[in-house]
Amino acid sequence: MGRHRGGRPAFSALLALSSLFCAAVVLCPQRDGAAAFTVDSAGGARGAQVRVVATLDADRGEISGTAWIPLPLACREGKLSIRQHPNLYREPEADLSDVTHPQRFPGGFSPGSMDLGALILEGQPIPHPGACPAGVRPEGLERSSAGAGSGADESAADLRLEVSFVTRMPHRYGPFGALDGRVTAFGGWFPAPEPEATVGATLSYDIEITSVRAGYLAVDSQLSKVRRGGARRFRFASVMSPLLLFRPDGVLVAGQTASGRRLLLLTDEDSAGTERTVRLMAAAAAALEHPVSAAGPGNGMPESEGPRGVAERPFLLLEAGLRESLALPFPGGVLCADLAFALTPFSPLLQQHRENLYSATAAALLLERGAAGVFDALLALNLLQFLSWERGSSDPIFLRRFFRNLEFWGSLDKMGSDPQANFQTSMFFTPELPIDIARLPDLQGMEVPSPRTAARLVVLTLGADRTADALDAALGSGKPLAAALMDRAAGDGERRALELAFSPIDVDLELAGVRRVDGMWVARVCKRGDSGAYPVEVKARRGRHGELAMAVCPDECCDVSLAGFRKRPAVDIDPHGVFLQRQDTPDDPRLNDRSYPDLKWIVNRPYMSFSGGDVLPSAGADLNVQPRWNLHHMGFLAPTLTDSRVAAAAGWRYSFGPKVRPNFLSESISLALRVAVALDGEGGSTFGPMLTYVHLTRQSRMNPFEGNWSYLYLCPVASWGMDRFGARGGLMFSQMFGTSPDHIFAVRLNLDTGGGWLPPWEIPATGGAEGLRALATYALPGVHRVSTSLEYRLMLMRSRTRNLGDVVWLNGLQVALFIDAATVGRELSHVGRPQNIWTDVGVGLRPHFDLFGVMPSIFSFDLAYLLPVLGAAGGGFNGVLSFYQPF
Repeated sequence: MGRHRGGRPAFSALLALSSLFCAAVVLCPQRDGAAAFTVDSAGGARGAQVRVVATLDADRGEISGTAWIPLPLACREGKLSIRQHPNLYREPEADLSDVTHPQRFPGGFSPGSMDLGALILEGQPIPHPGACPAGVRPEGLERSSAGAGSGADESAADLRLEVSFVTRMPHRYGPFGALDGRVTAFGGWFPAPEPEATVGATLSYDIEITSVRAGYLAVDSQLSKVRRGGARRFRFASVMSPLLLFRPDGVLVAGQTASGRRLLLLTDEDSAGTERTVRLMAAAAAALEHPVSAAGPGNGMPESEGPRGVAERPFLLLEAGLRESLALPFPGGVLCADLAFALTPFSPLLQQHRENLYSATAAALLLERGAAGVFDALLALNLLQFLSWERGSSDPIFLRRFFRNLEFWGSLDKMGSDPQANFQTSMFFTPELPIDIARLPDLQGMEVPSPRTAARLVVLTLGADRTADALDAALGSGKPLAAALMDRAAGDGERRALELAFSPIDVDLELAGVRRVDGMWVARVCKRGDSGAYPVEVKARRGRHGELAMAVCPDECCDVSLAGFRKRPAVDIDPHGVFLQRQDTPDDPRLNDRSYPDLKWIVNRPYMSFSGGDVLPSAGADLNVQPRWNLHHMGFLAPTLTDSRVAAAAGWRYSFGPKVRPNFLSESISLALRVAVALDGEGGSTFGPMLTYVHLTRQSRMNPFEGNWSYLYLCPVASWGMDRFGARGGLMFSQMFGTSPDHIFAVRLNLDTGGGWLPPWEIPATGGAEGLRALATYALPGVHRVSTSLEYRLMLMRSRTRNLGDVVWLNGLQVALFIDAATVGRELSHVGRPQNIWTDVGVGLRPHFDLFGVMPSIFSFDLAYLLPVLGAAGGGFNGVLSFYQPF
């Protein structure tokens, strides 16, 4: 296996599927001169410079050093107050669960922290927090709206508060974390003024960093390559807290646009010079050929850095693996958002890098073309996604209007993608992540609404057409987005609704009931406490059908209509107004779905085997019950029925650290306490522990076309009277080979063995769906088994949904050709003897469907014929009916 620079495994196939173009950073020109600088009319401060000298240890995820903060910026309400952003990561988030945990952490919970040393002022330590010295105004700085000038007394302007610090990065994904020597620190990695003291102002920064490790170091929007133990100094002005990025290795590829704008791509060594990299550079170069909006308060950067200054900055793309943070440029700073929530576990990641290039490039352009700050940028991105849903995700023509003047759509299409397919599989990624957006320094402690809530209210008030016109005008002219939206309001009612959208919303709602009015189901929602207009969102679901309805309620109570339901749906509301995310997928409905039941019942691997020699068919299933939000605990019941046996195994399973990742790698170690009971005339029972290990690299649970699945188990058993003992164990392995889900080769291998006392109901099945399909499930008794199967699967029909009433939705039809072989023996020495080897061939039919809208399912009917080879009598057909893909 090849290695990347830095010693990381080069899983080239996985990287080819999961590479995301995750950072687009506009590099700012360095500034020379003294520590202080003068404010222009666009905002800023005189004599306000933050100086930082720090050491970065990327391997340990630690940043230590000293910061010097202008004293007026450290005053808040008459007291000294220092922002310690990493301490927000000390404790697990409130919404952290077994579903969301693997999206944020590669292992267990990892905290972040910032420890401060003494606060030094003019050589003397002072308490933290302590009172501001006399003569220092606590407001800090004048904002741009109030005109230029200093917000502090001139006598205090030159005083600087010296603070030593140690920042420990959490071992996690996203905008603030360190993994494998790669550091992304956005939001405040050094002691900084509270955001209330600096909002709207452009500060000057002088940051010097010494890196313990060699690599690429970016601060705010400047990139440098550093040697081991080397130091770099960064001077710049920014309206946001400076971002720090470190990548231990990579190759920097340079290019330029037609107008001469520099373009840099930081990628891995294996990808440099590949066709994919060339296409990315071409598309990004075309994307940057557009007029930059005029300078001024509308775009959040000083006039001294007008269009010429922005156009001269290089455009940097950091290409990295899945789950990297996304850095997006906008004038005067960098916005970083977490990509982890863009993907849910097991979600199909189709059109890999092409979709994410759409997302990153579009977001970068939105932010550069007139967004006044973080909130407007997030609002614009959320509006784009809501408009996409409103018009339908299969309507790329509607979305092209936002790029008609940018002339880069054709370059994206040349990457080999189909725009229709791209927009059907995933829309623009919008960084509206509740936990990380709440931690953005420019939104911390400020009275601002949720960008997600505001976007929904805007579309609800103005409708899709007027919202699209306003967004198009704002992106094309640089006009503030809120003003463009207000221009489209018709009447005082709509203007009041938009004012509500841009105001903080704090409501406490309750669902008063669901009733039928004039043939339509209606949910009644009431507000506790003060009356007044408020937003409400209702989530309704019945079977496969789900609706999301939103309204602005003017009174204490209001009715929200739920269209499209003949029978009463299950209804849920968010007590605070709106749901944080729209991630309600068939694969994992637990994510952000409060209507999900406390216990989840799962039916796994049900089967039925028909054989000419059996009076009754063999049947069985695995029934599981799982608590809500918990992947660790699961109860199970596995009944089996044959001609000569009625038995059931039951117990409780605990999984240690299950890993479920968006790159489809899943593994778990489970320990179960199990009891098996025979209910036939012979009777008897066994009990004991069962240890299992599962490793999965398939791309899909239902119809994988590549990857593998491994299952190891060990099961000691004892009789109920503790007078007889035995044990069994084995390995099951399956591998998929295919260029697409339509053409698949699959192979399966089963190895089972055991010893001591093993009653019939503890002996593994050799026939049926789990082995030789030409024989009944338990036709070949034997403790020791080796079996293998090979299948070719051809998808005859795909994406042609056929609805059969409200019961079954047929999504596809698959045909399989297979061959099975098995050898079984009561003694280990009997395995492999010619008289103990059996082989069959057959054909299978696999409809893919949704049953009652509950989940995607596969119905398998296999007809097998026993071959007369190696001493086997041969002849005879057997049918196996199962509700899952055999392997």
